[in-house]
Amino acid sequence: MSSAPSGESATDPAVDTVDDVCARIVAVVRTAPEQLGTDPLGLLFEIDEIAKTAPPELASQIAEFRDAVESFRQGDESLISVVRKAQELQDRCSA
Repeated sequence: MSSAPSGESATDPAVDTVDDVCARIVAVVRTAPEQLGTDPLGLLFEIDEIAKTAPPELASQIAEFRDAVESFRQGDESLISVVRKAQELQDRCSA
């Protein structure tokens, strides 16, 4: 049973700086179109890892990107719309 708390659930993980998270986002966005075709679940895991330590000011856009990838996996979102979400997130980081 997993009812025993892990170290992470007892305390929040450290929050990365916007610059750190943006550097990771740029790397993910660069490979996102290919990953969507070959390993969308792996892309979701990468986004989830970034989201765990993202600062609040990026959290909503990361969540939107993640939701778009999940919708793509379910067949409810087009590749183009997911890439647009990725581009919006990358643009936010470049601002």
